[in-house]
Amino acid sequence: MTALAIFYIFHTASGLRKLSSYLSQQVSQEIGQAVRLDIKEISLSPSQMKARIMMNDALEIELSGFMSPFDEIYDITYHIIGEKIVFNAIHLKDKVDVKGTLKGTKENFKLNGEGLALEGKVLFSLHHQAKKDEDIVLQMHKVSSAKLVKLFGKEPLLAGICSIDVDIPLYSEFEKEGDITLDIHRSGAYLQNIRHAYGIQLPDDFMLSGEGHLHLANAVHTFDAKVKTNVADIVFKRGKITEVNKKLTALYHLEIEELSKLQFLTKKRYGGAFVADGALEYLDGFRFDGKSKSLGGEMDYYYAKGTLEAKLVALSLAKLFTSMYYPTIMLGDISGKAEVDIDKNVAVVNLRSHNLHFKKSSVIETIYKATSVDIAREIFTKTYFTSTIENGVVFYDFKADNKASHIYLLDAQMDSRQNTINTNFDIKMQGEELSGQVYGSLKSPRVKLDMGKYLEFKAKKEIDEFFGVGTSQKVKKELDDVDMDDVKGFIKGFF
Repeated sequence: MTALAIFYIFHTASGLRKLSSYLSQQVSQEIGQAVRLDIKEISLSPSQMKARIMMNDALEIELSGFMSPFDEIYDITYHIIGEKIVFNAIHLKDKVDVKGTLKGTKENFKLNGEGLALEGKVLFSLHHQAKKDEDIVLQMHKVSSAKLVKLFGKEPLLAGICSIDVDIPLYSEFEKEGDITLDIHRSGAYLQNIRHAYGIQLPDDFMLSGEGHLHLANAVHTFDAKVKTNVADIVFKRGKITEVNKKLTALYHLEIEELSKLQFLTKKRYGGAFVADGALEYLDGFRFDGKSKSLGGEMDYYYAKGTLEAKLVALSLAKLFTSMYYPTIMLGDISGKAEVDIDKNVAVVNLRSHNLHFKKSSVIETIYKATSVDIAREIFTKTYFTSTIENGVVFYDFKADNKASHIYLLDAQMDSRQNTINTNFDIKMQGEELSGQVYGSLKSPRVKLDMGKYLEFKAKKEIDEFFGVGTSQKVKKELDDVDMDDVKGFIKGFF
């Protein structure tokens, strides 16, 4: 009867199907994933076993060697070949050609292999024991980054190749010791996948390369990494991952050669270089802080829970205007604070300056010729700028004072959605006064002077100075000589 049963199982199509079903169930339970095995050929003897098995109708596995089904002792050589990998919902077209050995028992075995997979070379080995794994080695040389990620059921973000080197002498639930090195060769990106996952539209020519090292050491793992793109470069140092709560911390150094390349993130165009150093943390949310001197002074910033705060000390107005592609109409240093609620799209800005003055320009010269006011001569020792930005609308007040002069822009409202502005202004300096309103399109705003107040001021000044007849006609002529387009350009410089 025993001989008949063995013959039925190993030498008939029906028997092989039943054996295939049994092995599929056993392997699926062991690895926790559904696997379908189809035994095409099998032969057994007391000292030798040979088999040819198809896995998920994709990979052919050739086995030869010794196997004892009673005490579960193995000494097998295997060869896996195929043109695709099918695993659960994963269907991956890939040439696989891997050879290796399996020796030991179910609770204590050694596995190794070497060959081609994921469009590169792979080599691996490990010693598995009941509650731990030892001498884990994995080398993947120039494999497809996209196929590697797809193998784990994830959508790929990078389109290129990478190399991985794993050397872990000990790995268990409570003990982890070893090193993992990752090298990402120059790679493009799956732009649609990144946009879908993170809501970011990267430029079409985006490229990335990088390298990183992770050291496993039981309670606290350490890492460092370098990432280089055609947008920005960042270096992570003294990184730590705490095993008990998975808290991640690291120091970083960020270099952006040209801020205009970040327009896909900022949605606005900025220019110039930006360099910053700081620290980051991830534990139930992402936090980071940093410091930069790229704008002439010092900027400290902190981000947590959707809010970005910045403290500014002696930032250069010239560099700030240049970085925003605005004409540099004012010089000096500014200090203050800014707070941005990213989720609510709301920002509050408070700035001050003790040495603000206007840069000489054709507009300043025209104002001087028309009004005898040399604005560039004035240094404002008390300047304040307060602003609230909400859903694309900027509400602000600007006050620049010294002992004898002032420039006020009050109740200002600038709407970037409608591309409009509306503000009251009041200017007093060097014996001249101007007040009125700026309104209309940001590209071509209109300036409305308070003519009654201006004429009254000019008449009084002329009477005091000349004490003669015909003062009102003289005032009218001087007023007509003022080029309103130039005055308008001067006022536009504040926005």
